[in-house]
Amino acid sequence: MKNMFKHGLGVALLAVTVFIGDRADAVPIVFQGDLTDGTLHYGASANNGLSSPSGWDFWTFTASAGDVVTVTNRRNEYYLDPIMGVWFGLESDTSAFSSLYSSTANAISIGGADDTLGNTFGGPYGDPQLIFTAAYTGLYMVATADHTAGSYNCSGPCDYTLQVTGASAVPEPASLALFGAGLIGLGWTRRRKAVA
Repeated sequence: MKNMFKHGLGVALLAVTVFIGDRADAVPIVFQGDLTDGTLHYGASANNGLSSPSGWDFWTFTASAGDVVTVTNRRNEYYLDPIMGVWFGLESDTSAFSSLYSSTANAISIGGADDTLGNTFGGPYGDPQLIFTAAYTGLYMVATADHTAGSYNCSGPCDYTLQVTGASAVPEPASLALFGAGLIGLGWTRRRKAVA
């Protein structure tokens, strides 16, 4: 009986340790910016490895359902090997991520990319580009990382560019309300003319 109690206590302590360890590893996400359609955005990867979500760079963009969206991540120097993931929805901290390609509780994975474009610096690894048709209207999230962090000895921030094309702006609720009010006004004017 004592052995069973000790075993149960050990399992419980292990479970608590694992749970606390996951939460202690959580880092709040600080978004680098909002990617506007067709604009080249610049970022710097501080040797952030693929296996550590707390070191990924996070960005956002908006798209409407049906948009054919292209997200392109290009290195600006030889020592970076960029890799990226795209999600619909947002997370507030990094503890929810197990990889660049998996969904989380609040974000649906759209996909990831690595080595889909040639390396402009002539190295062995390419740059990522993801093309997809947006299934949802709203806010999307992009995360970039250095696939081979440390392998090329990127000694400081390695610069990259990120570009989204094909994403149309999501209509603002106020714009829709104004449009609806205009339609009501047109209908009212038409009715007055028909009565007169």
